[in-house]
Formats: sequence, structure tokens, C-alpha cells
Amino acid sequence: MKWKQVDLFNNKAVHPSDLFPHFQADETKPVAILIDVSSVSGCEDEESYGLLSSIGSYEGLTLLLCKGCGESWTLGLAACVDIVIAATNSSFTLDNIGEKTAGLTAVRLAHSIGKARAMQILADGGITAERLQSYGIVSKLVQIGEIARPEQLIDDLFSENTTAAAVRLKRTWLASEGRSIEEAMAAERIEFQRCFREGAAAEIAEYLSNRKKAERE
Repeated sequence: MKWKQVDLFNNKAVHPSDLFPHFQADETKPVAILIDVSSVSGCEDEESYGLLSSIGSYEGLTLLLCKGCGESWTLGLAACVDIVIAATNSSFTLDNIGEKTAGLTAVRLAHSIGKARAMQILADGGITAERLQSYGIVSKLVQIGEIARPEQLIDDLFSENTTAAAVRLKRTWLASEGRSIEEAMAAERIEFQRCFREGAAAEIAEYLSNRKKAERE
């Protein structure tokens, strides 16, 4: 089983519209996104939210191979795909992120790494790829030189048998999760969106600080 590789490394500005066509509901082919996250361009909140929703609900296997420091919807992209391979210089911030996109990003992180860690990222305003690897979001860190031939890197890391096995696992997980998980995530997303309104980041940071003090006392 071969990956459909969407190579955007040389794009000077990457917009959600560059990725939308590759995540149609009737497709199940494994898709690998190759992107310098520092080249992501600004967009309307609805556009980035729509893209991340499409990727999160895509039935096929998804992979992100990235480098650089990204903002806006880039952390959401890492949270929504199935596999992340990142250059060691990669990092993500929440700068210039829309409220709906932020809510979706937070809830995806919360389901992957737990609410406490997701809230900590919220309070910090960003995170490095190295720390995301310690949380399990990033599957593998690579040196920047290894991305010189990204297509070859993916082929070397994922044989057809390995990819096929991962596809089967995803299908099993999707079948076991059911509708209740989607409904629960939708409810949580609304709450997380409120966290990104003006002043909320400071309140979250204060809450986490007070909680740590209480734990020490």
C-alpha cells in the first residue's frame, strides 16, 4: 500500500485550500503531508477549522512530515493526523489561531495526551516537537538533513506491509469508537473554545500555578 504524498515543502505560503482536496470523505488512500510549518499562511478561522475537521474524520491513514516553527493551525494539524515525523528544529505556537480552530486543536490534544497536558500547552502558548514526542504526539524526530529527500524517508520508514498493518489498526479503532466519542468531543470543543477568548490564557496559567501550589502544601 503506497502513500499519496502531498509535497508542500517548497511552497512559500501554505493555505488550507492546498490540502482540502486530498481529504475527501469517499477516499481512504493513505495521505502523507510534507510541509515546512513556518510557511503556513494566515486564513479565516472557518477555513482552518474545516480542514482540521476533514483530516480528523478522514478514514484513511494520515501522516505529517514537518520542519520549522509554525503557528495558527499547525499544532492542530499535528494533533489531527495519525502519525507525525518532525525535524528536531520543529515547534508550534498558538499565535494567530482562531477560536474554533483552537477549540478543535485542544480537544484533539486532550483525547491524545490528557486534559492536564493539553491545558498546559494552552497556558504555555506553544510546544516543541521534542516535548510532543515525550507526550506521544510525535512518533519520530529526525535531523533536518534527513528531510532532503522526504519521499525516500517515508518509503524507508514505512514498508507496504507496515502501512497496511497501520491501516487495519485505524479501521479497528474507528469501528470501536463509535458515535458517542464524536459527540463527546463536540461538547468538549465548545468548552475549550471558551478558553481561547481574551484573558483566558492568563486565567488557565493562574489555575495551573495554584493547583501546583496546593499539591505541594
